[in-house]
Amino acid sequence: MNEHLLQHVWLHRLYDASQLTTEDGQKVLVIDPGQHNRNQGPDFLHARIKINEVELFGSVEVHLKTSMWERHQHTGDKHYQNVILHLVWQHDSDFNLSIPVLSLQGRLSGLLLDKYAKLVANAGSISCAAHLPTVDPLVLSQWKERMLVERFLQKSTLVELLLNRLNGDTAAVFWCLLFRNMGMPVNVDAFESIFFSVPFPVWTKVSERIQVVEALLLGQAGFLEAVSEEHYLVLLQKEYRYLKSKYELKAPALLVSTLRMRPAHFPAVRLAQLAMLLHEKRNLFTVATKETNLSAVLQAFKVTANDFWHRHYSIDHATVFREKHLGLNMIHNLMINTVLPLRLMIALRKKDAEQQDWVLQVLADLNAEKNHIMTYWKQAGISVDNAADSQALLGLYRNYCSQKKCLSCAIGTAILKGDTIHFKRAS
Repeated sequence: MNEHLLQHVWLHRLYDASQLTTEDGQKVLVIDPGQHNRNQGPDFLHARIKINEVELFGSVEVHLKTSMWERHQHTGDKHYQNVILHLVWQHDSDFNLSIPVLSLQGRLSGLLLDKYAKLVANAGSISCAAHLPTVDPLVLSQWKERMLVERFLQKSTLVELLLNRLNGDTAAVFWCLLFRNMGMPVNVDAFESIFFSVPFPVWTKVSERIQVVEALLLGQAGFLEAVSEEHYLVLLQKEYRYLKSKYELKAPALLVSTLRMRPAHFPAVRLAQLAMLLHEKRNLFTVATKETNLSAVLQAFKVTANDFWHRHYSIDHATVFREKHLGLNMIHNLMINTVLPLRLMIALRKKDAEQQDWVLQVLADLNAEKNHIMTYWKQAGISVDNAADSQALLGLYRNYCSQKKCLSCAIGTAILKGDTIHFKRAS
């Protein structure tokens, strides 16, 4: 037993409610367990209970043991003056206190305790995988919808932070997000630091010539430092030395990583593709934020890196010829992580319900992401049909499953409640 589980049991009434009595023998009837308080003060606010025939309205404090009231120094604390019930697992102290004490030890289902222990002890990626077939599909569907909303509200919060940092320049925010997400999955923060290492107007100005913007990107990433006799690299190095001196540029705060990634994600190639987006797609911001035809938005992101890169994945090593175009999966990722969060933030600010619905519809139309987390869900029997599914399940995994927050999850709650009607007493 732990305090988090005891709070969960109280909130969802997962105890034997028959003949509840306080430690001094008074009959207890729970009318409303109250609202779970995650801030300072008692664990539950606005609860309603009857003790004998007297109805009380106030707060409920939860501890594993009665003695913890004193240990936590609640006596005399004004935040606890309205407590009407001290809920505990084990009553271990009879200190003089006017607040009724209710112990739930012996009033929980043995099956519930056993299932909870197995959930949190499960070393697997998804603790409840074995129980998912027993969960009502409606519960799964509704929780996925909530996870999707939560995830995109988190993304829109990042957009708001960038907007404040960039003095309200929405175009700058768009390109900053694009830099970040071209660095997926390893170099997100490093690519963002490259963006901020150069004033935004400079990125716009140098984009007129592909060699110049390429030199600036690769130079700020630290890829133009080695001595080379390759004509194209010598040209880029010359351009970069000029730009660095002219704009008094300093190195980015973070280093770009080149380890443990697939060739398609090699940072030099991604920077070359990003350079081409800056060079060729001058109206990309407008299309990304105004166009409502999904095919047209996707088409706007289609670019192929400069010819040099068709025989290179890195600057100093030639390979067989392969065109380095921006693939459909990567374009979908840019839609999910750049275009849609920005458009959602704009729609929320303008209270534009039509645009909010457009974002959700696009998520339903885009392909689901492919990664190891989606593999976990598929192995657990959960379908991942589109980007709405994959984004919801990514949020669920990262915010709940990986942190073992089963008690805060509607799926975990449904699994635990399944057997609680059979009250086999557990001590």
